[in-house]
Amino acid sequence: MHSLALFSPNVHVPSDFNTNFLMFTRWIHFLAGITWIGLLYFFNLVNVPFQKELDAATKGKSCPP
Repeated sequence: MHSLALFSPNVHVPSDFNTNFLMFTRWIHFLAGITWIGLLYFFNLVNVPFQKELDAATKGKSCPP
């Protein structure tokens, strides 16, 4: 076996539109899930304690009633 064969990409993308569309939407769904979890982490563990430290005037400007 040649050493170059170990590093050559062996990726085969399906040629039909439906399969490619489903793969694309699954990747978008996967990335959206990671983004969703990241936003939940930010708002619950970072933003909530920060909002408790703000005074009433600043909180009124930054948070809706």
